[in-house]
Amino acid sequence: MNYILYIAIALLPSILWLLLYLRRDIHPEPKRMILRIFIWGVLVAFPVLIAESILIELALPHIPLHPLALTAVKYLLIVAVVEELFKYFAVKFEVIDSTGQIDEPTDTMIYMIAAALGFAAIENVILLTPLFEDNFVPTLQLTFSRFVGATFIHVLASATIGYYIALSFARPDKKLRLLIHGFVIAICIHGFYNILVVRMSDYPYLLLVVALIIGLSAYTISVYFKKVSKMKSITIMQTDK
Repeated sequence: MNYILYIAIALLPSILWLLLYLRRDIHPEPKRMILRIFIWGVLVAFPVLIAESILIELALPHIPLHPLALTAVKYLLIVAVVEELFKYFAVKFEVIDSTGQIDEPTDTMIYMIAAALGFAAIENVILLTPLFEDNFVPTLQLTFSRFVGATFIHVLASATIGYYIALSFARPDKKLRLLIHGFVIAICIHGFYNILVVRMSDYPYLLLVVALIIGLSAYTISVYFKKVSKMKSITIMQTDK
């Protein structure tokens, strides 16, 4: 029973964030589709872990760089790139390439957030598993820290890509440029957050920087939602092309 409780606690941050952001959707998407994308976010976590392990364990040690530079390569060019690409693919193949699944600009953000939260859910379970044999308090503390930190950063990075996907529908002539722009921002947010968290044990003052990033992230997502909610529907935009 303890394992069931701990797994439920590990899943809690993703579920709470998902419920929060579903409220931002003026015309709610089918719950079955949201759940489907959430599950796809969970499923892509496994090939992501394999790809990251191969690149980090086999390729990274052979790159002749300073340890700090290797940390940047690991979290920016491997972890952030692989994770953001796979979360995007989950939405692209299951939603964007499916007829009639997206009709409002905010939908792209909601679906990307659902995929991100599915991914974060399984990541939380994997990271919390070593604590399952410990007492309840450390598990709860780590869950809370991931609720306000890592899980939220996944949301911000994917919401950023979702925002630029919506813009790309509105500006098909600049579609590739907008998508690249969105990915670069998302990867930088994700990668630099991970680097700061890793370095926090040596430089505790970085906690203030992380807190600032989280605060700005909350504001940024709110701005993204306000902007895309003012755009005309994607259905109309596709008709206008």
